[in-house]
Amino acid sequence: MKPLTVLSLLIALVMPGCMPAGAAEPAAATPYAVLYGAFAAARGVEEHPRLRAVQRIESKLPGVRAQDIAVVIHDRAGPTRLNIAADGSVAFPLRDDLLAENPQVTSNQPRGSLTLSVTLALRMPRATRLPASELRAALDAVDGWMAEHPAGETTRHARGVAFRFPAGAAASLTVRGNSERLLVADAQGRIVVMRDTDLDHAVDVELSQLPLEVLPWIAP
Repeated sequence: MKPLTVLSLLIALVMPGCMPAGAAEPAAATPYAVLYGAFAAARGVEEHPRLRAVQRIESKLPGVRAQDIAVVIHDRAGPTRLNIAADGSVAFPLRDDLLAENPQVTSNQPRGSLTLSVTLALRMPRATRLPASELRAALDAVDGWMAEHPAGETTRHARGVAFRFPAGAAASLTVRGNSERLLVADAQGRIVVMRDTDLDHAVDVELSQLPLEVLPWIAP
């Protein structure tokens, strides 16, 4: 299987900020506006009925778990620590009042070791059985969004849908149309349903369980 490729709107922004032991003030900090700029692409997807934006904060250092990363916004109302999930996903507050105030943001990680990213994803399903037409419409929406927000000279298209399940969960997916096709998750918990060979001829897709994430499979 080809490696999973998703649309990254912005990657590899480094954020300084480290609190030495016993220090009363952070040795280095980043203005809120810098992080706002990194995550701002998510704001344009918020109201889309079929798409969502996944914000992530991750460490480039080996052995650092996402949930061990502390990022704190020091605004006038008091310090706010962001809740970073095990997969690095976070809901960074994109607020006009904070942008106007532009408070300092600190981290417990070494300078330049954090990566901030926004990934275009599909809205999460509420049921394990999905009309194939909904998935086709979601991929059309991805193509439309990418056409309006080109990320280089090469035109990219959504070639399929990647469902991500917990690793080792033995998840499966059945594509139904004139016939049935059973797909089983790989060792990383991923199942990719291709647009032309699967979805274009399908009536519905049934999942063995709800996924952790649904992503467009992007290719030139």
